[in-house]
Amino acid sequence: MSDPVEFSASIAPTDGSLKAHGLEGFRMVLDIPESETPAYVRLLLCRGHALRVTVQIDGERRPAARKRKPGRGKPRTLTEAEWGDDGDEDETG
Repeated sequence: MSDPVEFSASIAPTDGSLKAHGLEGFRMVLDIPESETPAYVRLLLCRGHALRVTVQIDGERRPAARKRKPGRGKPRTLTEAEWGDDGDEDETG
């Protein structure tokens, strides 16, 4: 595979998305939208190989999601989940 693999992704919004891994490195978790399935399939073929990864910011910074305590403020309306949203939160957040 000689062509570079390029895809859109975001760092997963979880505590374990960026962490030290063992004594010799780090691990990072990226969320890749379903529209990037072809790149994901190509990436699967790269398993077991040393990789050189190039990252470039694609678009504007997404605003950070604000967490509200249950029972405070206006109730949130349910909206369609975006990629990177695992959909585990209920309507009140």
